[in-house]
Amino acid sequence: MLAARKSSEKSAPEMFDDVPVLQRKWQAAMRPGEKLPAYEAVMLGSLGRLADHIVLLKDGPQGLLLSLAAIRDAEGRPFDFQIVHHNDGAARLLKLPTVELLWQRLGGGRSLLSAGHVVERLLTVVRSDEGDWFEIDSDDRSLKLGVTSATFSR
Repeated sequence: MLAARKSSEKSAPEMFDDVPVLQRKWQAAMRPGEKLPAYEAVMLGSLGRLADHIVLLKDGPQGLLLSLAAIRDAEGRPFDFQIVHHNDGAARLLKLPTVELLWQRLGGGRSLLSAGHVVERLLTVVRSDEGDWFEIDSDDRSLKLGVTSATFSR
């Protein structure tokens, strides 16, 4: 015979440390007109709903590698990007810690890539589905970015 024992211990606070991450994934997975996102979209993150259109930014000499997911409006048009992956070189060059980069939107960010003309250039790449390269100059940095766009079927 099996019996269940009631635990009298309180839940440890670290058990809920991933709640903010899950909330961001939930919001990113929501599609216009839906009340609930698909389970796969929330749990798989960049491998699920988020990955219908990925933009890869690469700056070879300086080691920057950044993957962006297109965020779309109700009509399906891309209007912003969310950072779904980056390497240490990206954090170093953009002068922001990982927690401020990962899952953040470009349009509202504080990095070199958040400038309106940069976001618009990336949107042009997504709309045309053709690669591109461009330079971004700042006070002490100059990035020569190669941009590749990939669309995945839903």
